[in-house]
Amino acid sequence: MSLLALSLPAVFTAVFDPFFFLHKRFAEHGFDGTDRYQNAGLIKSYLADPAENFNSVIIGTSVSQNFTASHFDQPDGKTLKLTLAGAKPRDLAVIAQSAIDTGRVKNIYWEVFTPYAEGTADDQHDIAPPPAFLYNKTAADNWRYFFNNDVFEEALKIARGKPGKRKKLDDLYKWENTEQFEKFSSPENKNALRTQLQKATSIKNAADFIDAFPNITENILPRVQKNPGINFNFFFPPASCFSYANMGDEGFGRLMAMRENLIKHMDKIKNVTIYGFDLENFPCDLRNYMDPIHYKPAYNDLMAQRIRQGENKITLQSWPRYKSALTQKVQSFRKSFLQ
Repeated sequence: MSLLALSLPAVFTAVFDPFFFLHKRFAEHGFDGTDRYQNAGLIKSYLADPAENFNSVIIGTSVSQNFTASHFDQPDGKTLKLTLAGAKPRDLAVIAQSAIDTGRVKNIYWEVFTPYAEGTADDQHDIAPPPAFLYNKTAADNWRYFFNNDVFEEALKIARGKPGKRKKLDDLYKWENTEQFEKFSSPENKNALRTQLQKATSIKNAADFIDAFPNITENILPRVQKNPGINFNFFFPPASCFSYANMGDEGFGRLMAMRENLIKHMDKIKNVTIYGFDLENFPCDLRNYMDPIHYKPAYNDLMAQRIRQGENKITLQSWPRYKSALTQKVQSFRKSFLQ
């Protein structure tokens, strides 16, 4: 095989660069949904470029993908959404660190979800973790981007004038599935959920756990401690009441302990704010969910509004009341749902 043939993928990638890792030349095609690749390009070509004026980022999983990025804009800069569907805490830490390394970030809105209470600090996405070579500081690894089959295929689509379905940056990664929302709250599915919930132990008082939570101490805490000039806004996304009840007493208790662990570590750190949304009206209505954890896009808008207004904050002093109220809410849901 000739050298020209071998270099063809690299040439296509360099020219058409589907994930903007090298340049923004073809941004008019819109932005792709391949988050694990594209987030690296957004960081490198948009966040790191002062001319683009991004200084805030959203870090999270699929439950944060329906945020409208501009809802978090500040007077002095715009917001970039860097979510990764199915991410584990380590994946989000890798993306967040890459963003921090640009030196441009002033505000981070960071989702803290159930997996922070589980596993080790090194666990990553089960199928497709962020490619390490895209997020590290070693330029010598960039050659992997030029000879990556997924990247090459996307470059070919752009070269052929068929880039596929793409979105504007502000709406990147958004999803909505009306049919799935209707199915989850259907009478048939509710009966199946009742059968499932009957097998879970009832939640009593969410007893305290003394376990360490490495996903807090290793994936979050060091980044806060090393960056006192960044405003860290952590938020607990509201899973459905069914999801919490189905965890059983031990699972729910461990989740509450993880949250308390985060709150205690962040107490008195001036550049940290924590938000919770479980006590809103919508989590116990299954019509608002398409599965146990994914809520309607309208509630992403509501959460963004609450954060902008400085509402729904959780402190070490308010946490016991929040935890008690949520426990009672989940207990009431279980009782009424199983009747």
